[in-house]
Amino acid sequence: MNKNYIIPIIVLIGLSLALLLLPEKKFNKEMAPEELLMQINSTSRFITPDIVADRIIKKDPAMILVDVRSPEEYIKYSLPGSMNIPLSSLADSTTLDILGQEGIDWVLFSNDNILADQAWILGKRLGLGNLFVMQGGINQWFDNFFMTQVPAQTQSESDLELYQFRLGVRQFFTGGEVNTAPVNQTETIQVQPKTKKSAAEGGC
Repeated sequence: MNKNYIIPIIVLIGLSLALLLLPEKKFNKEMAPEELLMQINSTSRFITPDIVADRIIKKDPAMILVDVRSPEEYIKYSLPGSMNIPLSSLADSTTLDILGQEGIDWVLFSNDNILADQAWILGKRLGLGNLFVMQGGINQWFDNFFMTQVPAQTQSESDLELYQFRLGVRQFFTGGEVNTAPVNQTETIQVQPKTKKSAAEGGC
């Protein structure tokens, strides 16, 4: 089994035990553990920060960001337009009513993948659909848009386009100036020959 999925499976077992302690309210679409384990082994739940940023910029009404960290962390910093539903509140009936709305892609995120993955597992176990995890969380968001490195001119055209896109995203969210000149353009340096000084101008 892939080592990347050991932690989510351990978390799943813990969450399954926790669900046994919940009040005896029945959720109609509760997912079977076997089906959930199959979905955990798939990466289809992940959505990249690049896609999230693109959908935010395009004001896509079919995507809502859900910060599953604590209210204290949410207040300090979160992604634009996101709502805060801490992991501890995910099984509340009010939260289930909100996240149970169809036609919306609910994108869960935290600082990295761990907390958001736990929220995804719990939500899926409770029968919620259209749940996704923003891959890498806020840490990856900052790496992509604020720590992005200028690609080498030998890199592919798609790498250069991705770099330009990320610069544009940074400008959109910060309002700062971004040099959008293609990175594969080289500066032309004008070379002028050095003229020899005459004896009248001095010199040896």
